[in-house]
Amino acid sequence: IEVLVAEFEEWSAQSSDVSVECSIVLLDSKAAEAGCDLLFLLGGEHEFRLTCPRDYPQHEEKFFCQSRSLNLWSSALNEYMLDSAHPQQLNEILTKAVQLHKGKSSRNTQADDDDDDAEDNEDEDDVDYEDEMDMADGQYDEVN
Repeated sequence: IEVLVAEFEEWSAQSSDVSVECSIVLLDSKAAEAGCDLLFLLGGEHEFRLTCPRDYPQHEEKFFCQSRSLNLWSSALNEYMLDSAHPQQLNEILTKAVQLHKGKSSRNTQADDDDDDAEDNEDEDDVDYEDEMDMADGQYDEVN
C-alpha cells in the first residue's frame, strides 16, 4: 500500500496543473483480497475505486476500476487497462483517467452548447409558428 500511496503523491505533485474538474484526490487505501483498494475522488464529486494487483509494482495482473456515478468512464478505463500489453503503473492509469474525464467534460460542454442552440432555434420556431397562426386567423399582429 505504501508504494501505491507514494506513487500517487508523486503523480499528484507532477499533475498540479490539472483543472479542478479533472483533479484526483486519494480518499482511502486498504488491503483487499485481490491486492489493494484505493478510493479516489475525481473532479471533486465522483468517487471511484481502483483495485490494484497484489504484487504491485512487479505484477502480471490487471488493475480494475469501479464507479457508481461514472459507469461509461470506468468502463473505458477498464478497457484501456485490459488492452494494455504490459503491466501498468499507477501513474499511467491516473493519467489516462484524467484524459478520459477531460474528454467526457469537453463532450458534455459541447453537448450543452448544442442543446442551448437547439433550444434557441426551437424558441424562434415557436414565434414563427405563432406568427403564421395569427395570420391564418386573419390577425396580422406580430406575436412577441
